[in-house]
Amino acid sequence: MSSSEAARMLFDQSGDEVYRYIRFTVGSEADAEDILQDVFLRVLQSWSHFNHRSSPKTWLWSIANNCLREYFRKQRRSHGIVPYERDIEDSTQADRTLFLELERSLDCLTIPQRQVFVERIIHEKSSTETSEALGWSEAKVRTTLHRAIKNIRAWFTKEEELK
Repeated sequence: MSSSEAARMLFDQSGDEVYRYIRFTVGSEADAEDILQDVFLRVLQSWSHFNHRSSPKTWLWSIANNCLREYFRKQRRSHGIVPYERDIEDSTQADRTLFLELERSLDCLTIPQRQVFVERIIHEKSSTETSEALGWSEAKVRTTLHRAIKNIRAWFTKEEELK
């Protein structure tokens, strides 16, 4: 299979899911689109070096996570912080409100917690799938998710107290 065929196949199979993961992780639609382009550019450039020790989908997720790490490294260097933009697509008011609340709650998480939360809760992946995608142990995934949920609960409790 050529690199362009492989990229097309992976994009068709997983492009939307990878985009949503990136979008929730970085919080910016424009940055998510740029990162997704980088991911599939790397797929095109690296397909000939893919050694098939893992599934192509697992390999794609490792590329996506590497692109995210690079993005956050650049953000910290240039801004000293990681920006988290608020932009949402057209939807009903209830959907927009729910989406904004979810985004705001994710702000209280560290980057690894946000990655795990998006994978496990939003994408409904198993601990095994998440650990493979992130290159972590299942124990680290479970511990990080536990901490993420604890932080989100604390955030919602604090928000309720402010109302």
